[in-house]
Amino acid sequence: MKKLFSMLIMSTFSFSLLGQSYQSLTLSNAIAKTLQNNYDIKIDQQEVSDAKQKNTWGNAGKLPQINLSNNNRGTVQVNQPASPFSLEGQNDNIQLDVGIDLQWTLFNGQRVRFRKEQLDNEEQLALLRHQLIMENKVEEVIFQYYKVLLEQEKLNVLIKIQQNAEHRIQRIEVI
Repeated sequence: MKKLFSMLIMSTFSFSLLGQSYQSLTLSNAIAKTLQNNYDIKIDQQEVSDAKQKNTWGNAGKLPQINLSNNNRGTVQVNQPASPFSLEGQNDNIQLDVGIDLQWTLFNGQRVRFRKEQLDNEEQLALLRHQLIMENKVEEVIFQYYKVLLEQEKLNVLIKIQQNAEHRIQRIEVI
C-alpha cells in the first residue's frame, strides 16, 4: 500500500514537473484563447452574420423581384448529297432566347411588415444565442481553471504529507 501511494505521488509530481515546462496560463489568457479558437463560437458568429444579411426589406418582400432567363441552342447540319447535281454545304442554326420577368407586389395584407419584424426577431435571437454561448464557454473555462488550481493545491498537500511521512520514518529509523 505504501509503495502504491508513493508511486502515485511520484507520478503526479512528475506530471506537474512536465506541466511546469510550459508557460503558465492565466485566467484572462485562457478566456481570450477560448473566445478566439472555439468552433462553437465561430459557427455561431457565422449564424449571426447570416441573420444580419437576411434582415433586409428585399427579403421581406417590399422590393420587386427581377428574374433573367437565357436559353442558347445551336445546330449544325452537314449536307453531303448522293447525287452530283446537289450542293454540298453546311447549315449552322443558332437560336438565342432571352427573357426578363419583373414581379412587384404592391400590397399583400401587411405581410411585408410582418415578415420584416420576423427577420428583426431572428437577428435579435441569433445575437442573444451568440451571447449565451460565449457566456457559457467563459463559465466553463473559469470552472475548469479553478478546478485545475484546486487539483494543484491537492497535489502540493499530498507532496507535503509524503515529505512529513518520510521525515517521521527517518526519525523512527534513527531511534
